[in-house]
Amino acid sequence: MVSLGWIKGDPSRWKQFVKNRVIEIQSLTDPAQWSHCPGQDNPADLITRGVYAEALTDSPWFSGPDWLSDCAGADLLSSPEVLLPESELFSAAEGEPAAAAVESASADVSSSPESELFVAAEGQLAAAAATSDCSQPVFEHELLKHCGVDTLLTTLRNEYWIVGGRRAAKRVKRACTACQRQDAAALNAPVAPLPAQRASKAPPFSVTGVDFCGPLFCLPKQKVYVCLFTCAVTRAIHLELTDSMSQSDFLLAFRRFCARRGTPTMMYSDNAKTFRAAATSLLAELGPAGPEWKFIAPRAAWWGGHWERLVRTVKSSLRKTLGRSVLSKVELETLLLEVEACVNSRPLTFVSDDVDGARPLTPSHFLSGRVAGVRAFVVDDSDQVSASSLTERDVEHQNMLAKFWRVWQTDYLRSLPHSVRKFKSRGKLQIGSVVLIREDNVPRLHWLMGVVEHLHPGSDGVVRAADVRTAQGVRTRPVQRLHDLEVLD
Repeated sequence: MVSLGWIKGDPSRWKQFVKNRVIEIQSLTDPAQWSHCPGQDNPADLITRGVYAEALTDSPWFSGPDWLSDCAGADLLSSPEVLLPESELFSAAEGEPAAAAVESASADVSSSPESELFVAAEGQLAAAAATSDCSQPVFEHELLKHCGVDTLLTTLRNEYWIVGGRRAAKRVKRACTACQRQDAAALNAPVAPLPAQRASKAPPFSVTGVDFCGPLFCLPKQKVYVCLFTCAVTRAIHLELTDSMSQSDFLLAFRRFCARRGTPTMMYSDNAKTFRAAATSLLAELGPAGPEWKFIAPRAAWWGGHWERLVRTVKSSLRKTLGRSVLSKVELETLLLEVEACVNSRPLTFVSDDVDGARPLTPSHFLSGRVAGVRAFVVDDSDQVSASSLTERDVEHQNMLAKFWRVWQTDYLRSLPHSVRKFKSRGKLQIGSVVLIREDNVPRLHWLMGVVEHLHPGSDGVVRAADVRTAQGVRTRPVQRLHDLEVLD
């Protein structure tokens, strides 16, 4: 009805786009030839609104409405009962609230006086489309060997122009499981905020991360490993040499660490069997007096970045120092302690070129109050050592430590990156989502497929890990290792 109002009206009343087309229509036809076909008599509505095949065969789709074959058909088209008054047509065309026009605009289709011929042609087109492969995007997508959106759209348009064709092609491509198994990108999530345990003042090694690195080789032909403990707050490290990565050797290294650094309040590690078994053993032996042990998500090494980065630093230092040399176990242990001292002397804050600039803060400041390798001030005259002087030194030490913490809070914490570029939000994982679990060094077609049954949101509510039920059991994985197949609506 809106289009009919445009055609029967003055083109100068409409906007440029409509105006140009109305002028063209009026130059080729007489506006009086244009009439309105009621929606209930328009066979096109059967297709546009959806209809079952059985109902379509019994419908007037192929012949048009009954009154077209009647001699009075032309009179019916032009009767006042069918057409709205001209004022209402213009009102509807201009977008004003004409109730009758608005009510019927979504279903009506314009037709010419030779309606029996516009309807017959449409029926033939629909019949051809119903038997043509090009009208079936899903089948065409498979026949074209799971082609892309543009190829599918180009093929379909060889015979028919489909309204919203690109959207339909994308929907077909997205719903194809075979394509998604090969093309679905991994999910992603922004980096989690810094845990409260890492941003709060605490004694060194109260919150500790642990990992193994190695192996190293020493004389006589022995393979050994390095157990690295790192403080999550002060970033200090503690290195222990072990004969293996077994539970018994790790527990001995942990006992040596606790004897020299104190028992941690909280331990972080990956999901290695050694750490899992050690956590269970310490809980049974020490109970509440033992550390609380937290594990990162499996196959998510970047979750343990605060110890993985220091593993790399220690490896680099050992590689450059040793070269191709092979040391005895005692020599290697000595070298390891020297590397520990050097790594603990690395600056945590900005290193200024100004001669009067503040000295950078290092992990050693929290461990010994000074940088490793710097000689401490020694009082030669023992008579000057008294209770009052020791008290003064203790006060000075506490003041110095408080200064270190202020620098740590104002300079070090603020220098940490707020985000990492490669960790951006991508995809929306939901319970029930069908996903592929990416595995390193495994062909994509052999990746496990599963259904998400539980989500693990962080303190900020962002989901960064999920439990996925597969044919081989439940797997907990970070979202970066999950590829959403997008087969759900």
